[in-house]
Amino acid sequence: MIGAYFSHLLFKLRYSPSRRLLLDALARSGLRLTSYYLVEEGGEGEALKGLEKGFEEYGITLLTEEEMGPLAALPGQTANMEERIDRLRRGHLCLAAKHGSELAAFTWCCTREAVFMGKRLALTSRQAFLYDSYTLPAHRGKGVAVFLRCRLYRFLAARGRDRLFSISDCINHPSIRFKTKLHARFHGPFLYIGLWKRHHWHAPLKNLARRESTRAAAASFPSEVFPDFRK
Repeated sequence: MIGAYFSHLLFKLRYSPSRRLLLDALARSGLRLTSYYLVEEGGEGEALKGLEKGFEEYGITLLTEEEMGPLAALPGQTANMEERIDRLRRGHLCLAAKHGSELAAFTWCCTREAVFMGKRLALTSRQAFLYDSYTLPAHRGKGVAVFLRCRLYRFLAARGRDRLFSISDCINHPSIRFKTKLHARFHGPFLYIGLWKRHHWHAPLKNLARRESTRAAAASFPSEVFPDFRK
């Protein structure tokens, strides 16, 4: 247990800003503070077409229960094998890009509900919630994650899902840059306060400075999409 924590802390030190370490320490004590955006994805179909070029050597596949063990062992991953298998059995999907037989990247989605930070929001027949994207170190910097996300959009669109949503932590700049490349629209930001995984509060942060000025943004999330998020 102690070893797992120090492994988690080492990953944070390598890949997160110093303030993230403080927030992580607070979360370990039972208090979680997060500012985040709700993100609309999957639009601008014509603009996305060029992002899929140059990846002919990568294949796309849905991962199975038997493949969940290696995913749980990757650096920075918190969900264990049993939790991932449970996701699949509850209808979640894990789409992956493979280079030959080697796993290059994967991303998860759910078409039944959006679950994040104490919220559980039912989805309509046209919606899907996207989460937990990961690219293996050997394939980073090549655009594989963007390519895979575009393929996920197409995969879901073929099944009638064209209203796609995700969340991005406001200080997770790689995630924001990633979704900006995909012409996503950012709504919010919102503040989340959680106590001991039992009490949860969400509120808009209207005056939070936006450093990523090149991305499309909106003041709040459309109430007709998620009624819980109103102006």
